[in-house]
This record gives sequence, C-alpha cells and structure tokens, in this order.
Amino acid sequence: VLGSILGFGLERLSMNLLNSDWTVFHILGHIINPYTLFWFYDGKVQITPKISESKIVGLNFYASF
Repeated sequence: VLGSILGFGLERLSMNLLNSDWTVFHILGHIINPYTLFWFYDGKVQITPKISESKIVGLNFYASF
C-alpha cells in the first residue's frame, strides 16, 4: 500500500514539474519519472482500426514527437 501511495505521489510531482516553465524543474520531472521520455507516453501514439470498402481490415498508426 505504501508503495502505491509513494508511486502516485511521485507521478503527480513529476507531472507538476514537467508542466512548469523552468527548465531545471522540467529536467527534474524527467529524472523523477523517466517513463515520460518514452515515445508511447502521454497519448503520443494512437492506433485506430480501419476497415476499407473492400472489407480489408487494418490499423492506422499515428505518432507525434
């Protein structure tokens, strides 16, 4: 239970630091939560299903950096 509470608190702290305007706080936010550096974090990647008129099924992959 303590680990969950600590993890949640650190996640919120890192998000507050990342949303600040100061570069030092932004870097510290990435140090606290290094997962924010991955390409799949924070909705930067979207995968949506696609069905064409000829009944071909596929996936559309959108990534923003």
